[in-house]
Parts: sequence; C-alpha cells; structure tokens
Amino acid sequence: MSTKADVLLVYANPVVFPFAQPYGLSIIKAHLSVLNIASRIVLPFQSASPDEYIRSAIGQSAPKIIGLSFRNLDTAGFGLDEKPSTFFSSLESIVAACRSADPEVLLVLGGSGFSVDPYTALRKTGVRIGFVGPSEAEFAAFVADCLGHLPSRPVDVLALANRYSSCIVNLGEPALTVHEFKESLRRPTTHLPKQLPSAYVPYGIDPLALEFSDLLGANLPVRTKTGCSLRCIYCVVPYIERLSLRQIPHVIEDLRAAARLGYGKRLFIADGEFNLPSLERALAICDAIKSEFGSSLRWRCYVCPSEVSEELASSMAEAGCISVGLAVDSLSDDVRLTMKKRCTADVAMTAVRSFLKAGVETIFTLLFGAPQESLASALESSALARELVIEGSHVSNTVGLRIYPNTPLDILAHHEIYRPFVSHPDSDGRPMLFCSPIPRAELYAVLQDVFAGLPRVHWTAPIDGQRLASYRLLAHLHDMYRRDHHETVLNEIARHEVGEVWPQFALLKAKTLRHLGRLDQARDTLLTHLESERTPR
Repeated sequence: MSTKADVLLVYANPVVFPFAQPYGLSIIKAHLSVLNIASRIVLPFQSASPDEYIRSAIGQSAPKIIGLSFRNLDTAGFGLDEKPSTFFSSLESIVAACRSADPEVLLVLGGSGFSVDPYTALRKTGVRIGFVGPSEAEFAAFVADCLGHLPSRPVDVLALANRYSSCIVNLGEPALTVHEFKESLRRPTTHLPKQLPSAYVPYGIDPLALEFSDLLGANLPVRTKTGCSLRCIYCVVPYIERLSLRQIPHVIEDLRAAARLGYGKRLFIADGEFNLPSLERALAICDAIKSEFGSSLRWRCYVCPSEVSEELASSMAEAGCISVGLAVDSLSDDVRLTMKKRCTADVAMTAVRSFLKAGVETIFTLLFGAPQESLASALESSALARELVIEGSHVSNTVGLRIYPNTPLDILAHHEIYRPFVSHPDSDGRPMLFCSPIPRAELYAVLQDVFAGLPRVHWTAPIDGQRLASYRLLAHLHDMYRRDHHETVLNEIARHEVGEVWPQFALLKAKTLRHLGRLDQARDTLLTHLESERTPR
C-alpha cells in the first residue's frame, strides 16, 4: 500500500502510557478523506527513536503539509521533589526533525497542549501557524485552501490562515491580548466545505492507533460535545474551546462504528463533563444508547457533581456506564466558592453516593492548596472524603494546582498577596504551581496521616516513606514557628537527621535565627545552603 500523502498528521504526544487515541487527528483524517486529500497519521513517540521515525515518515510520504498535534503540555502531576518541566523540548525536537527532513514543508501546530499556551509553543519552535481548540474542520479547510495555492510565497499561506477564526499566525509581532484572542474565537468561520461529516469514527479511526490501543489496553474516545460550561478558576478549557453540542444521532453513529470495530466494551466518552450543559441532555443520550444498544456497551466518562440525580446514575448504569470520575475538587464550601464550583459539598457528596448506589465504579478528585485553602479546610475536606472512601468510592488527591496561562488562577497568582504560594513565579514557559497555606510537600505529609490505612486512595505525586517522614517533621516545625516556639524549632532541627530535604530545613533555620536577631548565624546558614546548592550532586 502506498504511503504517499499530501498531509502528514503527527501525534506529538510524548506520554506513551497510558495511551490516548489521537482523536483530533482521526477527525482531521476523516475530513480530509471526504475532501479527497490523502493523509497519514504517524506516532513518533511509539518508536524508540522519534526523530529518526519522523524523518523516515517524511521521506516515505513526501507531504506538502505537516500538522503536529501537541496533546500534553505537561503531566500536571509533578513530583514533590522534582523541578516541574513541560514537554516543549520534545515538541521542539520533533519540529527540528521535520525541518531537517524537508526544510520547505509547511508546518502547522495544534492540539490541546498547544492550545493551553500557543504563543510559547510558536515562539519555541519557530512555527508560523497554529490552530487553537477543537478546530479539525477549519484545519481541513485550510489544508484544502493551501493545496490549491502551493507552491507560492509564504505570505500567501499566512494570509489564508488568517481567514480562520481559531488560527494564530506568528508574524513576530506582539501577541494578541487574552481579551483580543477570546473575541477572535467568537468570529465564526463561514466558508467551511459543506460536505465535511458530522460523525467521525466511521471515517477516521487510524489502524496504527487502534493497534497501540490494543497493545496498551486503551479506550476508544467518542465525544458528545466540545468545550465546557463550567468556569473553574484553574481550567483553561473554557478559554480555548467553544461549547458546541453534537447531535445525538451523530454520537450514536460513532458508537455504532466503534462497536463494529470491536471497541463496544472499551469506550470513553471524552467530554469534559458528560452531564453538562444539562441533566436532560445527558438522560436523552442515555435513552438513545439504550434504544440502540441495550446494555451491551461498556463506557466511562467524567461527570459534574452539580447535575447528578439518582435517575441519571441509574440510567447511565443501564446504558453501560461502568465508571465515572467526578471533579469534586474540595469538600470545603469556602474553598469551593473560591474555585467557582457550582454546588455545595453536600450536593457533591450526594452525587458520589448516587453512583455508588447505582453500582458504578466512582472516582472523585480532590485538589488541595487552592486560594483560600487553610489547614482547617484541607482537614475538613479530607475527613469528609474518608467517609466516601469507606462507603466504597475511590479518591484521587492532588496537592497544589497547576497554573495555566490566562486562567483566573493565573491572574490571582500574579497578585502580590498570593505570590508566596506560587512556585517559580517568574518562569518563562516553566510550570507554575499554587499551594496554600503551606508548601506542597508539607501539606501532602499532613494529609497522608488523614488517609492512612484506607484502600482506594490515590495520589498524583507520591513520595517514599523516608522523605514523607522528613516532610511531616518540616510541617510540624513550621507550625511551631508560626506559634513562636522558635527555640524548639532550632533544637529539633539540630536533633534530627534531615537527609534529602536539607535545603527546606536550612531555610527554616535561617528564618528562625533571623527572627531571634541572630543575624550572623542566619547569614552563615544561608551561605552554607547556597554553597551546597552550587555543589554538583
């Protein structure tokens, strides 16, 4: 079979496991197929040498356009002792490999990771064109435009790109402001080809992606909509995706095709929240699934706790839903208000119990360390979470919130009063994390004690027992410092072996000495600390 293709669609996702289907690229491939444009999806990071793989693929396919889908900006689950980093370096390497194979090929960026921070991605890679948000149809139309004009001067291609509302063109000029970009997303693109399909799976599922799904046990994604009607302070989705509801018959067509491919028992409804924007729509989708498939499908999804009823939980279970994830985030009403959650903690707990009652595996997430979080609120939230775990639920805990560009949390984090809770506040493309009221490792240590001995408790960034003991001591000493027991702090630091977390103890010791007026000792402690930081390990 010929591997020649006008368009090479590169899945630039360095996270190999768990494997996520290149859903957006599959939709693009479907659209291009309808437009009679040959395309090929490649997965370089499933190879031992991604750069060599991509150069070989370009040599085989001789594409005129390469679309790179950058799915993950980072893991968002940073270890407590590691320096947070992004996957930009992996993207830069793949782009460089594309250019070395064909310096003249037109490169275009897209994908969810790109959409989170498009300007940094364009600047770091030197790519001129990128599509933000779910813009598969627009990219396919752009490709058709380009293939009608190539070869031509680059400025012509850039002018074509400007016709599309979800496209960003990097001309080396100052970037759009956040407000300007949001306004640009409101401009509909009116000249899309009318023959593009509304249902995707029958056209676009890639055989190579299916093969990796089989090898790694991944689920097949199907979406009932794009975008999200929530406005959680930490989430970037509402600012990069329009809320767009698909027609339910088109969703059923995708599910029908997935079942024919053998994926009827391994489906993931990949919406931000399946039951938004309304309970009624979610019930209608469940009714349509039951009418078409009975209870033969098996699927998972995310749901919003604010729009759950026992009727919905039962209907989802009858339609084949076997697992749900609920973004509870906090079980403290004060913190939930700050995070702009839609309902109270009591309502969220009732939602969890509704799915447990319906016999659906239930996993809820908690985010500790949001603005206005206190030790009291964190302990309140974790105590209530214990109740739900004892009743049969799973809980997935994250300590510290990733600060994504242009979100409300990003705006808060740049306010002077919140800067002490931000790691790397002056970074350039380096992930920033927010954690209140104490550093992440110490809050983690405190919460470990609350959940000790329980099953079904998961942590996004676990640490080993020795360091956990050190962080637990550090949290205790910071509490002593806040209560003005300064001599006790110094005595305990002198008495304990502090091991790998010595820098945190050194800074606390220097701060305590300074508070007691022992400025020379404080200076010597800091100098020793700085010297140890410069010494290669």
